[in-house]
Amino acid sequence: MKAFNMQAPPPDDRIQQWRDDLTTSLAFLTRLPVRAPEHWDAGMLARALRLSPAVGAFVGAFAGSFYWLAVSFGFSTFIAAALGIVAAALLTGGLHEDALSDMADGLSGGWTRERKLEIMSDGRIGAHGALALMLALLLRIGTMAQLSSPDKVMAALIAAGALSRAIMYVTMAALPYAREAGLARDAGRPGAQQAATALGVGFGIAWLALPFGMALGAFTGACAGGLLIAQMAKRHIGGQTGDILGAVQQISELCALLFLAALLTL
Repeated sequence: MKAFNMQAPPPDDRIQQWRDDLTTSLAFLTRLPVRAPEHWDAGMLARALRLSPAVGAFVGAFAGSFYWLAVSFGFSTFIAAALGIVAAALLTGGLHEDALSDMADGLSGGWTRERKLEIMSDGRIGAHGALALMLALLLRIGTMAQLSSPDKVMAALIAAGALSRAIMYVTMAALPYAREAGLARDAGRPGAQQAATALGVGFGIAWLALPFGMALGAFTGACAGGLLIAQMAKRHIGGQTGDILGAVQQISELCALLFLAALLTL
């Protein structure tokens, strides 16, 4: 039998691996001019996205900065929230928002599993997708406006951005593939240890941004949103696709923000 070397890589190699994973996550999840490592391939994405919560926190901080700036210039909280959402969408290219609309169209527009998957792969947006996207954006803007205070908005966006991407990563590990080919299958599935790492990073960031009780509430909301979408996906199409993972991120983030809007304004 072939013997496998189970020794851990040297510390310098581990540090470089974490750097490569962060660079890969930034390159995949944002529009920043970041180059992925030269040795990168699609199969490495499953491991690299364990650091997606850190990218989510960065996106949240970016949106929160625009909110803070808009409020400081005298704009209303509603307008400031809309500008923050626009900034985040420009940073990410609307990657997950597009996934949410595709999922809504697919799950609501087909009678069979095959037809649902076909609709989800269609680049055009339908009425259900447009409605889901519009309602999600309005609720996100509404939660930010209700939080009102720029420091609360900043903390909530950082925590929700990190937690939602951690839940997305866990869903990536937990659900089977719905298609024989596609981005989700090409990326591969993370292991349990990698999923635990992502959860730890996500909750750790949320705890740094918020008091422990608030971070736990946001975590509960993110888990509830992710579980809802995961259960719908399993029932309708039998598993995950790239659109399902993006929708998990969006709904997890929204539910975390809704919890925080209630908790932080008591």
